Amino acid sequence: MPLEPGLFRSGESTEEWRFAAQAARTPRELHTRDTQSALPARVFTRVDARMPTASAMEALAGQYHSDEVDMTFTVRMEDGRPRMRWQRQKSTVLEPAGGDRFVSDEVGTVTFTRAKSGQVDGLIISTTRVRRLRAERLPAPRAGKVQGR
Repeated sequence: MPLEPGLFRSGESTEEWRFAAQAARTPRELHTRDTQSALPARVFTRVDARMPTASAMEALAGQYHSDEVDMTFTVRMEDGRPRMRWQRQKSTVLEPAGGDRFVSDEVGTVTFTRAKSGQVDGLIISTTRVRRLRAERLPAPRAGKVQGR
C-alpha cells in the first residue's frame, strides 16, 4: 500500500519499505524499518552484477574450511546448479543473486571471494544468526591422494 512517493507498507504490517531514488530515477537502495521498533532501518543495496554463467558456477566447486567454527563446506555442481553441504546437514541449492553472491533458505547468503588473480579463494556466509563467517578454499586433492580434512 503506497503511503507517499517511494514509501510503502504491506497490508496491516508495521514494516515500512522506502525506495531511495538515485540519479535517473533508479531505486538503488531499499530501507526497511518496523514502525513499532526503536531499531534502525535495514538497508538493502540493489545488485547490479550479472548472473553467473554455467562455467563461472562450475569454478566455485570445491571445499572451503572455516577455522573459526572448524567446519568444512563442500560446493558441488548438480544438474547445472551449485549445491552446498556441510557436516550433519543435507545439501542445499545455492540460487544465484548476481555476480559471486548466492542465496539459500537453509544457508542465507553465500558470497564467494576472489584473490587479486581472479581465482575463487573463499566464501563468506551471512544468516540471521551468523554474520560474515569466512571459509578459505582448500587446495583440490591431487589424483590418488585422500584429503586430510
